[in-house]
Amino acid sequence: MSGRIFVIGASMNGIAALSRLVRQLPADFPAPLFIAQHVSPASRGWLPRILSRAGPLPAEHPRDLEPIEAGHIYVAPPDHHLLVGKGYIRLSQGPRENHVRPAIDPLFRSAALSYGNAVVGVVLTGELNDGTAGLIAIKDRGGVAIIQDPLEAASPSMPRSALAHVKADYCCRLDDMAEVLMRLAADDPEPGDCGLDELMAIECRIAADVSGSEDWRRLRELGAPTDLNCPVCQCELYQLPDKRMPRLRCRAGHAFTAQTLLAETGSGMVPPSARSA
Repeated sequence: MSGRIFVIGASMNGIAALSRLVRQLPADFPAPLFIAQHVSPASRGWLPRILSRAGPLPAEHPRDLEPIEAGHIYVAPPDHHLLVGKGYIRLSQGPRENHVRPAIDPLFRSAALSYGNAVVGVVLTGELNDGTAGLIAIKDRGGVAIIQDPLEAASPSMPRSALAHVKADYCCRLDDMAEVLMRLAADDPEPGDCGLDELMAIECRIAADVSGSEDWRRLRELGAPTDLNCPVCQCELYQLPDKRMPRLRCRAGHAFTAQTLLAETGSGMVPPSARSA
């Protein structure tokens, strides 16, 4: 198994993009791929079957704590976050992020925390900006960022947001992306020492639904209170400390980028300091 792992996020029009991408990967692809595609909680879960038919690699909804195997495509099940531990998979019904579960950012963040510079993060077509904060986390820990060319993407908002906030290693069309993935999969990077990112670790525990009172105490200390309430549960929202991608999280764990919250509530309710550039 290669030292690399690949995490891929997609939303609107993502199934067609994912099918086109996996169709071009070889049967002996030497690394695992993890996919978070926004789907309805009521979805019947056909995406693994679609992707298995599209290309030579087997795709599946994994089980919680399932060991990771090279050459497999692991797809987030409906209404579950897909998270990556060191050598195993976690499934969770932790709090939604940007109103969705599965969300892309928790997958990317967990992979970055567990695998550091071995992670390759891929943002494909989709609306708004889920995946951008997670791609920042991957880059912070030495990983590789790949973004679909917004000119090709059927829904270009997610790729455009990622390009605006992240120094991409590759921005390319899907037909070129498969070759990039194969080249990176053949690389076994030397492990880098990224240290512990406290906020990232707390957010991973929240997504996994295993956070405790100490995590919430530290989150309040790290963040800044706002005069806003969560649109889901009405708990107070705290602005998280990373100014590169303004984000907010409530005591119940729901998380929002400023752009998503603006889309939910209208621009008049979000303080200027929390608005995305």
